[in-house]
Amino acid sequence: MKREEEMAKAKQAMERKKKKAEEKAANADENADAPVLAAPIVVRDKVKKENTVKYMSRKKGSDALPRPLLKCKKSTNYWMWAAAAAVVLLILIALGYYYLA
Repeated sequence: MKREEEMAKAKQAMERKKKKAEEKAANADENADAPVLAAPIVVRDKVKKENTVKYMSRKKGSDALPRPLLKCKKSTNYWMWAAAAAVVLLILIALGYYYLA
């Protein structure tokens, strides 16, 4: 959608440029006594290729991620805490077993 809007804006800008160039040429014809060189603007339409590959690259800056993802807090990984607690518990049990035995 954004690309289509950009293409529409570019098309409108090109049309404005053409219109201004035509108006300048018309004014230059009317003002024959003043030597004005009006060169027409050559506008080339872009031709889309059929098999184009678009690579998605990471944008730099804070606008790279959508706003909902920027506002999301990073979730705590509880499995890491559980694994560490289990290891400490096993060590305590082993030390208690060897101490009492």
